[in-house]
This record gives sequence, C-alpha cells and structure tokens, in this order.
Amino acid sequence: MNANEIIKQSVEAKIDDYMAIVQSLYDNPEIGNEEFETMALLVDYLTKAGFETQAGYVVPTGFLGTYDSGKPGLTIAFMCEYDALPEVGHGCGHNLIAAIGVAAGEALKAVIDQYGGKVLVVGTPAEENFGGKVSMAEAGVFDNVDVALMVHPGTKNGVGGRSNALYPLKFEFFGKNAHACRPSEGASALDAAVMSFVQINLLRQFVAPHLHSRCDK
Repeated sequence: MNANEIIKQSVEAKIDDYMAIVQSLYDNPEIGNEEFETMALLVDYLTKAGFETQAGYVVPTGFLGTYDSGKPGLTIAFMCEYDALPEVGHGCGHNLIAAIGVAAGEALKAVIDQYGGKVLVVGTPAEENFGGKVSMAEAGVFDNVDVALMVHPGTKNGVGGRSNALYPLKFEFFGKNAHACRPSEGASALDAAVMSFVQINLLRQFVAPHLHSRCDK
C-alpha cells in the first residue's frame, strides 16, 4: 500500500472521531484567550494518538503536538485555529480548522516513519482578537519548520491563496477657530483631513503592487 492510500485510510478510519471534535467545539465555543477546554480536548486527543504534547505552549491556551520519526527529514507543521466569535460562536469555522489540523497531523504520522522527519500540530489560539501565530512566530516555533499548512473553510475549494497583512493607523485632525473676517488666524481641520485623504489615495501610484493603502472614516 502506498503512502497516499495509507493517508486516505487513516482519515477514513477515524472520520467519526474528527466529526466528534467538530461538533464538540461547535457546541462549546470559547472566545480567544479563553479556549482552555478546547485546548484540553485537542491535547488529550493528540496524546492518545501518540504525539508528545505540551499544553499552554507559548501562550496559556496554545499547544504543541510533536511526532518525531527519529530519522532525518523535513519538519511539517499543521496549524489549528479554535477560537470562536463573541455571541456568534463558531461562525468562522475554526472548529473545522482544528479538527482538520489534527486529522492531517495524524494522517502524516501514519506514513512519516517511512520517509523521516517530524510532524507538528500547532495550536494557535485567539486568531480573531490576538493572533496566536504571531506569538508562536516570535517565540521561534516556526524557525526550524520546513512547511506550515492550514486550511480555512470557504465558498470554494482551492490550494493557496493570498491575504493582506493590515497595519492600521488612526489620525485625528484639530483645527483652530477664527472669525470669518480673520480667516488667516484659523486652521481648518477639514481641509487637512481632505488633503490627507487625497494624498493617501494617490500613494497607490508609488508603492509596490502587493501593497495597498485605504482610507476609512
């Protein structure tokens, strides 16, 4: 049996377990930085599946599952998101991301002894309000990782894609009152805001194609 067939069989044999994770997380949503029960459930599953696990990894609700073949090879990481939205619950499908990350890690574990290397399942919490991957990256979690993968639910099936990092800036404009007969003694906050809006939008001509600027109220 080749590796593809082993991986497929691994997922199919445990599909009920993965669906149980999906449903459990959906029924018990936890918002960012509060996913303690979710973390415990995923860590418990990975431990029973033969991974070395660390709960509270880097951040209180992060985790790491590691399986080392003991042979030289690539280190492949699968990331799990699992925080819910306030009031909405798992409207963004992070319960699916978590279960699929676990399934992918376990499936690769089933064949990696043939090829060598390590499998990591990385729990990255608080994606909606904090950014667990940022803390993980700053702590060096991905420094020795050759490939890091994750899926996200969407309206289409696809491989890859692109998203933009966002660096928001807030500006406030303050004017100075003046009488209509002495306008030179005043300063218009509105004029400054309008000019800034126009100039920021003109920046698109002078920045690299992958960079964008936006103005909003």
